[in-house]
Amino acid sequence: MSEEIVALQRQVTGLSRLHQLQKKLRESQSVAQIGFLMVNDTQQLVAYRQAVWWQPGKGVSHASGLVDVEKNSPYIRWWNKVCAQLSTDQIAPVDKSMLSADLAQQWDEFLPAHALAMPVLLAGGDDKRGLLVLARDLPWQDHEIGLLSELADIYRFALRGQRRLPRKQISTLRKRFLPAVLISAVVLSFIPIRITVLAPAEVVAKDPLPVRAPYEGVVEELHVRPNQSVKPGDLLMSLDGTDLENRLLIARQALQIANTEFRQVAQQAVFDEKGKLELAIRRGMVEKSVSEVKYLQSLLQRTEVRATAPGIVVLSDATSWIGRPVALGEQVMTLADPALAELRVELPVRDAIPLEIGSDVRFFMNISPDQPLDARLNWLAYKATENDQGQLSYSGRAHFDGEKTLPRIGLRGTARLYGDRAPVIYYLLRRPLAALRQWVGF
Repeated sequence: MSEEIVALQRQVTGLSRLHQLQKKLRESQSVAQIGFLMVNDTQQLVAYRQAVWWQPGKGVSHASGLVDVEKNSPYIRWWNKVCAQLSTDQIAPVDKSMLSADLAQQWDEFLPAHALAMPVLLAGGDDKRGLLVLARDLPWQDHEIGLLSELADIYRFALRGQRRLPRKQISTLRKRFLPAVLISAVVLSFIPIRITVLAPAEVVAKDPLPVRAPYEGVVEELHVRPNQSVKPGDLLMSLDGTDLENRLLIARQALQIANTEFRQVAQQAVFDEKGKLELAIRRGMVEKSVSEVKYLQSLLQRTEVRATAPGIVVLSDATSWIGRPVALGEQVMTLADPALAELRVELPVRDAIPLEIGSDVRFFMNISPDQPLDARLNWLAYKATENDQGQLSYSGRAHFDGEKTLPRIGLRGTARLYGDRAPVIYYLLRRPLAALRQWVGF
């Protein structure tokens, strides 16, 4: 009986919140306002962590926790490709198996484990559908899917209810307000604002400790995994010592032979002056064999590489190193202190602006874009180099400003870098003027 009461209370609460949301939609003045309510206020009915509203031909126009959507950010560009592949007629849970391989491998970086695709018919026609995608850590329940199905119809009527003004009314408004709008645009174009650019960014270790191969050999086994915490003395990796053991066995045999020959010559030297001269040569051969044995013993002891400082292991793929030959001094992994993290930015050449040391930086992580972190620029390279994506960019570092809990090393996102102030007209025409200059040639 108690379960039925709980289910009844849940239905009453859901209907009440649905009514409140429907009231907000009726009071909405624009399609943009409806999209904002869709990605943020849907949380009154069902719990989720992230939400986006995508429309065919327009892409992602709204994302939960964001006032403005940056179309060129990696997060939004990934969402546009995903929504294009998730085009569906019915509300249903989705996962990475429904995506292409290149998009599926970025799922864990951008999204929680469980997502739900909610198609909404648009005003353009019966076959034109937008997509509201909700994502969270817990699986979706049947009663939640049923409630969202009703909500999809409400969103459809709300979007179709935004009628355009008649042409005569638009013409009248245009004649009345166009001069004022033009004058305001000219005045506003000379207002100084801070120039900002966007750049891909990643949380990296500050002053990491490299772990290198002690000699030329083959990696036999890695005893740690990426992001594993280690302390001094923990075993990190083992190198194959078969070749060293064989060389040491040969060197010990050579040492025994050298000792035997030395003793024989020493006995002859008692009665033969010529033996005394050969005695020095044999002694040198014994010392050479002893040195070679000690050297091979020291190398054999270094087949086990251990940690010299505490930290976490920064390693891309542990299995790729097993059986791989390494050269003397080749870096296999690094040990990083989680308390010493900084931000690496890759500023594209086409977006480069004058930046000073200490310039403000705001970092938007892919996993939580609604919670930006503040940082300050430490340095920016004077020369552009090719990054991992094959694009020319200026590499730089920034330290987090006043953050008690630093983000985990390896997290990616988008950094907004703040430059000097300039008029609005310069900010808007900066990139077109740069493209025109390259095309004209001066």
